[in-house]
Amino acid sequence: MPKGVTDTVLSSINLAEEPMKLDDHLMRLRRLVIQPGGIVPWHSHGDRPAIIYVVQGQVTEYAS
Repeated sequence: MPKGVTDTVLSSINLAEEPMKLDDHLMRLRRLVIQPGGIVPWHSHGDRPAIIYVVQGQVTEYAS
């Protein structure tokens, strides 16, 4: 489970309604605030790519 993380969806677009017609896919703009010592648990983005932009501080990613 996440620890010390606030996740806010700022906007989303249903890609099934766009020209590429990607059913069951959303493009979302989200803001994650991770407190010092916070944890975003392991998860996959194999079927939904992500771009991370760090506004302040640093994030350490541990992947095997």
